[in-house]
Amino acid sequence: MQLPLLLPAMGWALGLATAGPFLSSALSPWVGAAFGLVLLVVAAGVLLRRWPLRWLALSAAAALGWAWGRQQAPPTVSAGRIATQATVLERASPTRYGVMSVAQLDSPALTVTLFADSGAPSRSNRHALDPGARLRLCGRLRPLADSLPEGYRRSLEARGISATLRVYELQALDEAGPFHLRLRAAGLDRFDRLPHHSAAALGRALLLGDRSGLDADARRRFARSGAAHVLAISGAHLMLLLGALAWLLPRLRANRFGPHRLLWAALLSVVLIGYGAVAGGSPAVLRAVVMAVLALVGQALFRPVVGLNLLAATALLLTAVHPPILYDLGFQLSVAAVAGILLLAPAGDHWLMRMGWTSMHPLARQARSLLVATVAATLFTAPVLWAAFAQLPTWFLVSNALLVPIASVATLVGFVYLPLADVPLLGSAIGWALDALLLALDAATAWCAALPGAVLTLPPLGGCWAALLLAGLTAFGLLLHHRSAPGDSRWV
Repeated sequence: MQLPLLLPAMGWALGLATAGPFLSSALSPWVGAAFGLVLLVVAAGVLLRRWPLRWLALSAAAALGWAWGRQQAPPTVSAGRIATQATVLERASPTRYGVMSVAQLDSPALTVTLFADSGAPSRSNRHALDPGARLRLCGRLRPLADSLPEGYRRSLEARGISATLRVYELQALDEAGPFHLRLRAAGLDRFDRLPHHSAAALGRALLLGDRSGLDADARRRFARSGAAHVLAISGAHLMLLLGALAWLLPRLRANRFGPHRLLWAALLSVVLIGYGAVAGGSPAVLRAVVMAVLALVGQALFRPVVGLNLLAATALLLTAVHPPILYDLGFQLSVAAVAGILLLAPAGDHWLMRMGWTSMHPLARQARSLLVATVAATLFTAPVLWAAFAQLPTWFLVSNALLVPIASVATLVGFVYLPLADVPLLGSAIGWALDALLLALDAATAWCAALPGAVLTLPPLGGCWAALLLAGLTAFGLLLHHRSAPGDSRWV
Protein backbone atom coordinates (compact mmCIF):
# COMPACT_ATOMS: atom_id res chain seq x y z
CA MET A 1 0.00 0.00 0.00
CA GLN A 2 1.45 3.37 -1.01
CA LEU A 3 1.18 5.94 1.80
CA PRO A 4 3.56 8.76 0.86
CA LEU A 5 1.52 11.49 2.57
CA LEU A 6 0.86 9.90 5.95
CA LEU A 7 4.12 10.72 7.72
CA PRO A 8 4.34 14.28 6.32
CA ALA A 9 0.76 14.89 7.52
CA MET A 10 1.68 13.64 10.99
CA GLY A 11 4.76 15.83 11.05
CA TRP A 12 2.82 18.85 9.85
CA ALA A 13 0.19 18.38 12.58
CA LEU A 14 2.97 18.02 15.15
CA GLY A 15 4.58 21.26 13.99
CA LEU A 16 1.29 23.18 14.10
CA ALA A 17 0.44 21.79 17.54
CA THR A 18 3.71 23.06 18.98
CA ALA A 19 3.56 26.49 17.31
CA GLY A 20 2.98 29.42 19.64
CA PRO A 21 -0.08 31.40 18.49
CA PHE A 22 -2.49 28.46 18.52
CA LEU A 23 -0.88 26.41 21.30
CA SER A 24 -3.46 25.15 23.77
CA SER A 25 -2.53 25.03 27.44
CA ALA A 26 -3.66 21.40 27.43
CA LEU A 27 -1.09 20.57 24.73
CA SER A 28 2.33 21.76 25.85
CA PRO A 29 5.29 21.51 23.47
CA TRP A 30 6.68 18.41 25.13
CA VAL A 31 3.34 16.68 24.57
CA GLY A 32 3.62 17.30 20.86
CA ALA A 33 7.23 16.17 20.92
CA ALA A 34 6.27 12.94 22.71
CA PHE A 35 3.45 12.31 20.23
CA GLY A 36 5.77 12.84 17.29
CA LEU A 37 8.50 10.67 18.82
CA VAL A 38 6.11 7.76 19.31
CA LEU A 39 4.89 7.98 15.72
CA LEU A 40 8.46 8.29 14.51
CA VAL A 41 9.60 5.18 16.36
CA VAL A 42 6.55 3.26 15.13
CA ALA A 43 7.14 4.22 11.51
CA ALA A 44 10.85 3.36 11.68
CA GLY A 45 10.24 0.11 13.56
CA VAL A 46 7.43 -1.21 11.40
CA LEU A 47 8.96 -0.39 8.03
CA LEU A 48 12.74 -0.63 7.96
CA ARG A 49 13.30 0.02 4.29
CA ARG A 50 14.38 3.56 3.42
CA TRP A 51 13.90 4.65 7.03
CA PRO A 52 16.15 7.72 6.71
CA LEU A 53 13.74 9.13 4.14
CA ARG A 54 10.85 8.62 6.52
CA TRP A 55 12.68 10.43 9.31
CA LEU A 56 13.50 13.22 6.90
CA ALA A 57 9.92 13.48 5.60
CA LEU A 58 8.41 13.66 9.08
CA SER A 59 11.06 16.04 10.43
CA ALA A 60 10.84 18.39 7.45
CA ALA A 61 7.03 18.47 7.59
CA ALA A 62 7.15 19.13 11.35
CA ALA A 63 9.58 22.01 10.84
CA LEU A 64 7.41 23.49 8.07
CA GLY A 65 4.26 23.11 10.18
CA TRP A 66 5.92 24.81 13.15
CA ALA A 67 7.20 27.67 10.96
CA TRP A 68 3.78 28.11 9.33
CA GLY A 69 2.01 28.04 12.69
CA ARG A 70 4.36 30.69 14.11
CA GLN A 71 3.49 32.98 11.19
CA GLN A 72 -0.23 32.82 11.93
CA ALA A 73 -1.88 35.26 14.28
CA PRO A 74 -5.53 35.99 15.12
CA PRO A 75 -6.89 39.18 13.54
CA THR A 76 -6.59 42.30 15.66
CA VAL A 77 -9.94 43.37 17.10
CA SER A 78 -10.46 46.87 18.53
CA ALA A 79 -13.18 46.98 21.15
CA GLY A 80 -15.79 49.71 20.86
CA ARG A 81 -19.06 50.78 19.26
CA ILE A 82 -19.36 50.28 15.50
CA ALA A 83 -21.98 50.86 12.81
CA THR A 84 -21.66 48.57 9.82
CA GLN A 85 -23.42 46.21 7.46
CA ALA A 86 -23.22 42.44 7.71
CA THR A 87 -24.32 39.15 6.16
CA VAL A 88 -25.90 36.54 8.43
CA LEU A 89 -24.20 33.12 8.17
CA GLU A 90 -26.24 31.02 10.61
CA ARG A 91 -29.83 30.99 11.76
CA ALA A 92 -30.38 32.68 15.11
CA SER A 93 -30.83 30.48 18.16
CA PRO A 94 -32.31 31.59 21.53
CA THR A 95 -30.03 32.07 24.53
CA ARG A 96 -30.46 33.60 27.94
CA TYR A 97 -28.94 36.79 26.52
CA GLY A 98 -31.44 37.05 23.65
CA VAL A 99 -30.78 35.49 20.26
CA MET A 100 -27.38 34.46 18.94
CA SER A 101 -26.20 34.15 15.35
CA VAL A 102 -22.99 34.32 13.32
CA ALA A 103 -22.40 37.11 10.80
CA GLN A 104 -19.73 38.38 8.44
CA LEU A 105 -19.11 42.09 8.89
CA ASP A 106 -18.37 44.26 5.87
CA SER A 107 -16.12 46.65 7.80
CA PRO A 108 -14.06 45.61 9.64
CA ALA A 109 -13.83 42.31 7.72
CA LEU A 110 -14.50 39.99 10.66
CA THR A 111 -16.66 36.97 11.37
CA VAL A 112 -18.42 37.57 14.69
CA THR A 113 -20.87 35.97 17.05
CA LEU A 114 -23.92 38.22 17.00
CA PHE A 115 -26.07 38.80 20.09
CA ALA A 116 -29.36 40.68 19.80
CA ASP A 117 -32.42 41.22 21.96
CA SER A 118 -35.14 38.62 21.56
CA GLY A 119 -37.46 41.14 19.92
CA ALA A 120 -34.91 42.58 17.52
CA PRO A 121 -35.67 40.35 14.52
CA SER A 122 -39.42 40.87 14.76
CA ARG A 123 -39.09 44.63 14.47
CA SER A 124 -38.10 44.19 10.81
CA ASN A 125 -39.28 40.75 9.79
CA ARG A 126 -39.03 37.22 11.05
CA HIS A 127 -36.31 36.34 8.51
CA ALA A 128 -33.96 39.14 9.60
CA LEU A 129 -31.51 36.66 11.15
CA ASP A 130 -31.79 33.86 8.61
CA PRO A 131 -28.71 32.80 6.60
CA GLY A 132 -28.00 35.16 3.70
CA ALA A 133 -29.91 38.10 5.19
CA ARG A 134 -28.24 41.50 4.88
CA LEU A 135 -28.32 43.76 7.91
CA ARG A 136 -27.45 47.28 8.92
CA LEU A 137 -26.55 47.19 12.58
CA CYS A 138 -25.01 49.15 15.40
CA GLY A 139 -23.47 47.58 18.47
CA ARG A 140 -20.45 47.06 20.68
CA LEU A 141 -17.61 44.92 19.32
CA ARG A 142 -15.42 42.90 21.69
CA PRO A 143 -12.61 40.40 21.03
CA LEU A 144 -13.13 36.85 22.24
CA ALA A 145 -12.72 36.94 26.00
CA ASP A 146 -9.91 34.98 27.59
CA SER A 147 -12.41 34.06 30.29
CA LEU A 148 -14.30 31.83 27.86
CA PRO A 149 -13.72 28.08 28.32
CA GLU A 150 -10.68 27.22 26.28
CA GLY A 151 -12.36 24.47 24.29
CA TYR A 152 -15.24 26.77 23.34
CA ARG A 153 -12.91 29.61 22.37
CA ARG A 154 -10.80 27.26 20.25
CA SER A 155 -13.91 25.99 18.48
CA LEU A 156 -14.93 29.58 17.65
CA GLU A 157 -11.45 30.38 16.32
CA ALA A 158 -11.51 27.21 14.23
CA ARG A 159 -14.69 28.51 12.55
CA GLY A 160 -13.01 31.84 11.85
CA ILE A 161 -14.92 33.72 14.58
CA SER A 162 -12.70 36.34 16.19
CA ALA A 163 -15.08 38.65 18.11
CA THR A 164 -18.52 39.13 19.58
CA LEU A 165 -20.94 41.92 18.68
CA ARG A 166 -23.70 43.00 21.03
CA VAL A 167 -26.35 44.56 18.78
CA TYR A 168 -28.30 47.62 19.93
CA GLU A 169 -29.93 48.56 16.61
CA LEU A 170 -30.75 46.21 13.75
CA GLN A 171 -32.36 46.85 10.39
CA ALA A 172 -32.94 44.34 7.61
CA LEU A 173 -31.81 45.44 4.13
CA ASP A 174 -33.39 44.56 0.80
CA GLU A 175 -30.05 43.40 -0.61
CA ALA A 176 -29.61 39.75 -1.52
CA GLY A 177 -26.88 37.79 0.24
CA PRO A 178 -24.71 35.03 -1.28
CA PHE A 179 -26.64 32.41 -3.23
CA HIS A 180 -25.56 29.41 -1.12
CA LEU A 181 -26.71 31.13 2.07
CA ARG A 182 -30.09 31.98 0.54
CA LEU A 183 -30.35 28.35 -0.57
CA ARG A 184 -29.56 27.26 2.97
CA ALA A 185 -32.26 29.55 4.36
CA ALA A 186 -34.77 28.10 1.88
CA GLY A 187 -33.88 24.58 2.98
CA LEU A 188 -34.34 25.51 6.63
CA ASP A 189 -37.75 26.97 5.83
CA ARG A 190 -38.78 23.73 4.14
CA PHE A 191 -38.06 21.78 7.30
CA ASP A 192 -40.15 24.27 9.26
CA ARG A 193 -43.20 22.95 7.35
CA LEU A 194 -42.95 19.50 8.95
CA PRO A 195 -45.88 18.77 11.29
CA HIS A 196 -43.82 18.32 14.47
CA HIS A 197 -41.36 20.89 15.77
CA SER A 198 -38.98 18.26 17.19
CA ALA A 199 -38.84 16.49 13.83
CA ALA A 200 -38.17 19.78 12.04
CA ALA A 201 -35.29 20.62 14.39
CA LEU A 202 -33.83 17.13 13.97
CA GLY A 203 -34.16 17.30 10.19
CA ARG A 204 -32.37 20.65 10.01
CA ALA A 205 -29.51 19.22 12.07
CA LEU A 206 -29.36 15.94 10.14
CA LEU A 207 -29.29 17.33 6.60
CA LEU A 208 -28.20 20.96 6.89
CA GLY A 209 -26.02 20.94 9.99
CA ASP A 210 -28.21 23.52 11.75
CA ARG A 211 -28.54 22.65 15.44
CA SER A 212 -30.11 25.92 16.55
CA GLY A 213 -33.48 24.21 17.04
CA LEU A 214 -32.19 21.31 19.15
CA ASP A 215 -32.78 21.80 22.84
CA ALA A 216 -30.35 20.70 25.53
CA ASP A 217 -32.27 17.48 26.20
CA ALA A 218 -32.06 16.39 22.56
CA ARG A 219 -28.32 17.07 22.43
CA ARG A 220 -27.84 15.17 25.70
CA ARG A 221 -29.78 12.16 24.40
CA PHE A 222 -27.60 11.82 21.33
CA ALA A 223 -24.43 12.23 23.37
CA ARG A 224 -25.49 9.65 25.98
CA SER A 225 -26.52 7.12 23.34
CA GLY A 226 -23.15 7.32 21.58
CA ALA A 227 -24.79 8.44 18.35
CA ALA A 228 -23.90 12.13 18.27
CA HIS A 229 -22.07 11.45 15.00
CA VAL A 230 -25.45 10.80 13.38
CA LEU A 231 -26.12 14.54 13.48
CA ALA A 232 -22.71 15.40 12.03
CA ILE A 233 -22.67 15.75 8.26
CA SER A 234 -19.96 13.35 7.15
CA GLY A 235 -18.90 11.01 4.40
CA ALA A 236 -22.02 8.90 4.93
CA HIS A 237 -24.20 11.85 3.85
CA LEU A 238 -22.06 12.39 0.78
CA MET A 239 -22.22 8.70 -0.16
CA LEU A 240 -26.01 8.78 0.09
CA LEU A 241 -26.13 11.96 -2.00
CA LEU A 242 -23.83 10.49 -4.64
CA GLY A 243 -25.85 7.28 -4.69
CA ALA A 244 -29.07 9.22 -5.25
CA LEU A 245 -27.48 11.24 -8.04
CA ALA A 246 -26.08 8.09 -9.68
CA TRP A 247 -29.54 6.54 -9.58
CA LEU A 248 -31.03 9.64 -11.22
CA LEU A 249 -28.30 9.77 -13.91
CA PRO A 250 -27.68 6.14 -14.91
CA ARG A 251 -26.17 7.00 -18.31
CA LEU A 252 -23.57 9.27 -16.78
CA ARG A 253 -22.87 6.70 -14.07
CA ALA A 254 -22.28 3.99 -16.67
CA ASN A 255 -19.59 6.17 -18.29
CA ARG A 256 -17.80 7.18 -15.10
CA PHE A 257 -14.73 5.24 -16.29
CA GLY A 258 -15.27 5.94 -19.96
CA PRO A 259 -14.85 9.01 -22.14
CA HIS A 260 -17.23 11.05 -19.96
CA ARG A 261 -15.43 10.30 -16.69
CA LEU A 262 -14.14 13.87 -16.36
CA LEU A 263 -17.67 15.22 -16.83
CA TRP A 264 -18.92 12.78 -14.19
CA ALA A 265 -16.21 13.81 -11.73
CA ALA A 266 -16.76 17.53 -12.39
CA LEU A 267 -20.54 17.25 -11.95
CA LEU A 268 -20.29 15.30 -8.70
CA SER A 269 -17.57 17.62 -7.38
CA VAL A 270 -19.78 20.66 -8.00
CA VAL A 271 -22.69 18.93 -6.25
CA LEU A 272 -20.54 17.99 -3.25
CA ILE A 273 -18.98 21.44 -2.91
CA GLY A 274 -22.40 23.06 -3.24
CA TYR A 275 -23.89 20.76 -0.61
CA GLY A 276 -20.97 21.46 1.72
CA ALA A 277 -21.54 25.21 1.37
CA VAL A 278 -25.31 24.90 1.90
CA ALA A 279 -24.73 22.60 4.91
CA GLY A 280 -22.78 25.29 6.71
CA GLY A 281 -19.17 24.48 5.84
CA SER A 282 -18.20 23.30 9.33
CA PRO A 283 -14.72 21.75 9.74
CA ALA A 284 -16.15 18.22 9.70
CA VAL A 285 -18.13 19.01 6.53
CA LEU A 286 -15.03 20.47 4.88
CA ARG A 287 -13.07 17.32 5.70
CA ALA A 288 -15.70 15.08 4.14
CA VAL A 289 -16.16 17.24 1.01
CA VAL A 290 -12.46 17.75 0.29
CA MET A 291 -11.72 14.06 0.77
CA ALA A 292 -14.58 13.04 -1.52
CA VAL A 293 -13.56 15.51 -4.24
CA LEU A 294 -9.97 14.26 -4.15
CA ALA A 295 -11.24 10.69 -4.51
CA LEU A 296 -13.37 11.64 -7.53
CA VAL A 297 -10.45 13.42 -9.19
CA GLY A 298 -8.18 10.45 -8.56
CA GLN A 299 -10.67 8.03 -10.09
CA ALA A 300 -11.19 10.25 -13.12
CA LEU A 301 -7.41 10.37 -13.71
CA PHE A 302 -7.09 6.58 -13.18
CA ARG A 303 -4.89 7.10 -10.15
CA PRO A 304 -4.91 4.60 -7.25
CA VAL A 305 -7.19 5.94 -4.53
CA VAL A 306 -5.86 5.07 -1.05
CA GLY A 307 -8.02 6.20 1.84
CA LEU A 308 -5.17 7.07 4.20
CA ASN A 309 -3.50 9.16 1.51
CA LEU A 310 -6.75 11.02 0.90
CA LEU A 311 -7.21 11.64 4.62
CA ALA A 312 -3.61 12.87 4.99
CA ALA A 313 -3.90 15.15 1.95
CA THR A 314 -7.20 16.56 3.22
CA ALA A 315 -5.79 17.26 6.67
CA LEU A 316 -2.69 18.89 5.17
CA LEU A 317 -4.75 21.12 2.90
CA LEU A 318 -7.27 22.26 5.51
CA THR A 319 -4.73 22.92 8.26
CA ALA A 320 -2.48 24.78 5.84
CA VAL A 321 -5.32 27.08 4.74
CA HIS A 322 -6.71 27.59 8.26
CA PRO A 323 -4.40 26.30 11.06
CA PRO A 324 -6.87 26.86 13.96
CA ILE A 325 -9.05 24.10 12.48
CA LEU A 326 -6.62 21.68 14.12
CA TYR A 327 -8.19 22.52 17.50
CA ASP A 328 -11.82 22.13 16.44
CA LEU A 329 -13.42 19.19 18.25
CA GLY A 330 -15.56 18.25 15.27
CA PHE A 331 -12.52 18.18 12.98
CA GLN A 332 -10.56 16.08 15.49
CA LEU A 333 -13.40 13.58 15.87
CA SER A 334 -13.96 13.42 12.11
CA VAL A 335 -10.30 12.75 11.30
CA ALA A 336 -9.90 10.28 14.17
CA ALA A 337 -13.02 8.32 13.21
CA VAL A 338 -12.03 8.05 9.54
CA ALA A 339 -8.46 7.08 10.47
CA GLY A 340 -9.78 4.36 12.76
CA ILE A 341 -12.05 2.96 10.07
CA LEU A 342 -9.30 3.00 7.43
CA LEU A 343 -6.71 1.41 9.73
CA LEU A 344 -8.74 -1.14 11.68
CA ALA A 345 -11.92 -1.95 9.76
CA PRO A 346 -10.34 -4.15 7.02
CA ALA A 347 -8.48 -6.25 9.59
CA GLY A 348 -11.57 -6.43 11.77
CA ASP A 349 -13.71 -7.61 8.87
CA HIS A 350 -11.11 -10.27 8.01
CA TRP A 351 -11.00 -11.42 11.65
CA LEU A 352 -14.80 -11.79 11.82
CA MET A 353 -14.74 -13.89 8.67
CA ARG A 354 -12.07 -16.12 10.17
CA MET A 355 -14.24 -16.49 13.27
CA GLY A 356 -17.05 -17.89 11.14
CA TRP A 357 -19.04 -14.84 9.96
CA THR A 358 -18.58 -15.75 6.30
CA SER A 359 -22.05 -15.09 4.91
CA MET A 360 -21.95 -13.18 1.62
CA HIS A 361 -25.58 -12.10 1.83
CA PRO A 362 -25.79 -8.32 1.29
CA LEU A 363 -27.47 -7.74 4.65
CA ALA A 364 -24.86 -9.87 6.45
CA ARG A 365 -22.03 -7.97 4.76
CA GLN A 366 -23.59 -4.64 5.66
CA ALA A 367 -24.06 -5.72 9.29
CA ARG A 368 -20.45 -6.90 9.48
CA SER A 369 -19.17 -3.67 7.96
CA LEU A 370 -21.30 -1.56 10.31
CA LEU A 371 -20.02 -3.50 13.32
CA VAL A 372 -16.31 -3.19 12.52
CA ALA A 373 -16.64 0.45 11.42
CA THR A 374 -18.48 1.35 14.64
CA VAL A 375 -15.88 -0.35 16.85
CA ALA A 376 -12.95 1.14 14.90
CA ALA A 377 -14.34 4.69 14.90
CA THR A 378 -15.34 4.51 18.57
CA LEU A 379 -11.90 3.21 19.56
CA PHE A 380 -10.08 6.06 17.81
CA THR A 381 -12.43 8.81 18.97
CA ALA A 382 -12.47 7.58 22.58
CA PRO A 383 -9.30 9.51 23.63
CA VAL A 384 -10.68 12.74 22.13
CA LEU A 385 -14.07 12.32 23.83
CA TRP A 386 -12.41 11.34 27.10
CA ALA A 387 -10.24 14.46 27.09
CA ALA A 388 -13.14 16.72 26.07
CA PHE A 389 -16.00 15.39 28.24
CA ALA A 390 -14.48 12.89 30.73
CA GLN A 391 -17.11 10.31 29.77
CA LEU A 392 -17.70 7.62 27.16
CA PRO A 393 -20.90 5.94 25.87
CA THR A 394 -21.21 2.25 26.72
CA TRP A 395 -24.08 1.10 24.52
CA PHE A 396 -22.62 2.45 21.27
CA LEU A 397 -22.97 -0.89 19.45
CA VAL A 398 -26.67 -1.12 20.24
CA SER A 399 -27.37 2.53 19.46
CA ASN A 400 -25.49 2.50 16.16
CA ALA A 401 -27.13 -0.73 15.03
CA LEU A 402 -30.53 0.83 15.73
CA LEU A 403 -30.04 4.50 14.83
CA VAL A 404 -27.74 4.44 11.80
CA PRO A 405 -30.23 2.61 9.51
CA ILE A 406 -33.07 4.94 10.54
CA ALA A 407 -30.88 8.01 10.06
CA SER A 408 -29.70 6.78 6.64
CA VAL A 409 -33.25 6.29 5.38
CA ALA A 410 -34.28 9.66 6.82
CA THR A 411 -31.33 11.31 5.08
CA LEU A 412 -32.28 9.81 1.72
CA VAL A 413 -35.91 10.88 2.13
CA GLY A 414 -34.70 14.32 3.19
CA PHE A 415 -32.62 14.68 0.03
CA VAL A 416 -35.78 13.91 -1.96
CA TYR A 417 -37.94 16.21 0.15
CA LEU A 418 -35.81 19.35 -0.16
CA PRO A 419 -36.24 19.87 -3.94
CA LEU A 420 -39.84 18.55 -4.02
CA ALA A 421 -41.28 20.26 -0.94
CA ASP A 422 -43.18 22.82 -3.05
CA VAL A 423 -44.82 20.22 -5.31
CA PRO A 424 -48.52 19.94 -4.36
CA LEU A 425 -49.52 16.69 -2.64
CA LEU A 426 -46.21 14.96 -3.42
CA GLY A 427 -44.20 17.34 -1.25
CA SER A 428 -46.69 16.96 1.61
CA ALA A 429 -46.62 13.17 1.34
CA ILE A 430 -42.82 13.05 1.42
CA GLY A 431 -42.84 15.53 4.30
CA TRP A 432 -45.16 13.30 6.36
CA ALA A 433 -42.91 10.28 5.68
CA LEU A 434 -39.82 12.27 6.66
CA ASP A 435 -41.57 13.54 9.80
CA ALA A 436 -42.40 9.95 10.84
CA LEU A 437 -38.82 8.80 10.28
CA LEU A 438 -37.39 11.69 12.29
CA LEU A 439 -39.81 11.06 15.16
CA ALA A 440 -38.79 7.38 15.11
CA LEU A 441 -35.13 8.42 15.21
CA ASP A 442 -35.81 10.72 18.17
CA ALA A 443 -37.73 8.00 20.04
CA ALA A 444 -35.01 5.40 19.39
CA THR A 445 -32.35 7.82 20.61
CA ALA A 446 -34.31 8.48 23.80
CA TRP A 447 -34.60 4.72 24.40
CA CYS A 448 -30.85 4.17 23.93
CA ALA A 449 -30.00 7.12 26.18
CA ALA A 450 -32.27 5.72 28.93
CA LEU A 451 -30.52 2.34 29.05
CA PRO A 452 -28.86 1.63 32.42
CA GLY A 453 -25.23 2.67 32.51
CA ALA A 454 -25.49 4.48 29.17
CA VAL A 455 -22.50 6.70 30.01
CA LEU A 456 -19.27 5.71 31.70
CA THR A 457 -17.92 8.61 33.75
CA LEU A 458 -14.12 8.73 33.80
CA PRO A 459 -11.50 10.82 35.58
CA PRO A 460 -10.31 13.86 33.61
CA LEU A 461 -7.76 13.10 30.90
CA GLY A 462 -5.24 15.71 29.84
CA GLY A 463 -4.25 16.42 26.28
CA CYS A 464 -0.89 14.75 26.91
CA TRP A 465 -2.39 11.35 27.61
CA ALA A 466 -4.99 11.72 24.86
CA ALA A 467 -2.21 12.35 22.34
CA LEU A 468 -0.23 9.36 23.57
CA LEU A 469 -3.29 7.11 23.44
CA LEU A 470 -3.92 8.18 19.85
CA ALA A 471 -0.27 7.50 19.06
CA GLY A 472 -0.59 4.00 20.47
CA LEU A 473 -3.76 3.33 18.48
CA THR A 474 -2.08 4.63 15.34
CA ALA A 475 0.88 2.33 15.97
CA PHE A 476 -1.47 -0.61 16.37
CA GLY A 477 -3.24 0.26 13.12
CA LEU A 478 0.03 0.60 11.24
CA LEU A 479 1.16 -2.80 12.51
CA LEU A 480 -2.06 -4.36 11.25
CA HIS A 481 -1.52 -2.79 7.84
CA HIS A 482 2.06 -3.98 7.65
CA ARG A 483 1.07 -7.53 8.61
CA SER A 484 -1.68 -7.59 5.99
CA ALA A 485 0.67 -6.47 3.16
CA PRO A 486 4.27 -6.52 4.41
CA GLY A 487 5.84 -6.50 0.96
CA ASP A 488 3.80 -3.66 -0.48
CA SER A 489 3.87 -1.03 2.28
CA ARG A 490 5.56 2.06 0.86
CA TRP A 491 5.43 5.28 2.82
CA VAL A 492 7.66 7.57 0.79
